[in-house]
Amino acid sequence: MRVSRRQVLRAAGVSLTLPWLEAFAQPSTPRRFVSVFTPNGTVFDQWAPTRTTTGWALSPILAPLLPFQSKLLVPVNVDLKSAVLGPGDGHQRGIGHLWTSRALTPSSLFGTVGWASGPSIDQLVADAIGTSTAMRSLELGVMVSGATVLSRMISGKNGEPLPPESDPVVVFERLFGAADPLLAARRRANRKSVLDGVLAEFNALRPTVSAADRQVLEAHATTVREVERRVDSVASPSASCVRPTQPTTPRGPDAFVAMGELQTDLLALALACDVTRVASLQWTRSASPMVFSWEGVGIEHHELSHHVDDDASARAALTTIHRWYAQQFARLLGRLEATVAGPGVTLLDQSVIVWGNELGQGNTHSHRSVPFVVAGGGGGTLRSGLLETNGGSHAELLLACAQAAGAPLTTFGDPAFCQQPMPGVQR
Repeated sequence: MRVSRRQVLRAAGVSLTLPWLEAFAQPSTPRRFVSVFTPNGTVFDQWAPTRTTTGWALSPILAPLLPFQSKLLVPVNVDLKSAVLGPGDGHQRGIGHLWTSRALTPSSLFGTVGWASGPSIDQLVADAIGTSTAMRSLELGVMVSGATVLSRMISGKNGEPLPPESDPVVVFERLFGAADPLLAARRRANRKSVLDGVLAEFNALRPTVSAADRQVLEAHATTVREVERRVDSVASPSASCVRPTQPTTPRGPDAFVAMGELQTDLLALALACDVTRVASLQWTRSASPMVFSWEGVGIEHHELSHHVDDDASARAALTTIHRWYAQQFARLLGRLEATVAGPGVTLLDQSVIVWGNELGQGNTHSHRSVPFVVAGGGGGTLRSGLLETNGGSHAELLLACAQAAGAPLTTFGDPAFCQQPMPGVQR
């Protein structure tokens, strides 16, 4: 039987679409990676969890995370060891090293420093899990002022800064403007229907053609089956992927609160809709001067962080500020926990979320005992609990988290400070 030109062209058309469909070759429940930054160190004895006779208890600062304690790993006494390297003051080196574990470049651009000298951990993770989504990564900010090393925490391959987007209206347009994720899902379903039809035609032709033509058809059919399998494996947007009402940019004295809630919700929606699998959220900047008046704190956060240790009122105010940030982190975890990612699995179960700070203690600009919290399940790869690291390297912590998110890294940052993934992070 002669195969018609129309049939050949139809088969060829499937072949021409293969590169587009290859982009969807991902597990049905892919992992996500999120980095979250809040500034100015912490009050360590109010932040650090404690051991109990039956397990461990969250601290006053971390108490808002209680609903998610079974999905938390809190590594205690983690040091930014690489921050001994390179130029810059304590805040500059803190935020510059936090996600890169590399020295800032010497420059007169910002005093004695320039931009980072290497990529941040999220961008390395994006190389592994962020190549098949509409956005390779999403960088969000909450009132991030200025364009200096103090206000840039995410860096590309060569250390170039990737600015966070602080306007939720712009973020909304990027996520739900021309590239509606629900429409993209419908297009994928339509593609699968086309593949099903073409495969049926191949099967009908097979008994009627020559042996040579049969080999050609078998080769095409094998390709179509593989594409069909990959389309089937694509993670469809969850039920939580619902286009929200377009926001307005918050103004006024409570704008920081409203802005943070909007950015948090948009980040969660971006993950739920599978627009991206790698994201970051930067709350203000290093040495943040934010005044938390809505919490009854009337002094700038940065100024408060420089008060002496025995200033009880400053300690109480700082504890209030950091507890508020923990509440916002809990909001993000709650959004992810409420999103179904598969049978019996939530988006939080499939995610690795790392919350970090540029300092351990604000009044000394110390890079020792920096507060980190790791949340999520990493698709079953992360442990939970209280982890005493005894001065562990933050680069090794981030390496372990990146591996849990699916990045096949063997080291991270300056290799002198990263000998292995931190023990006790992964199962």
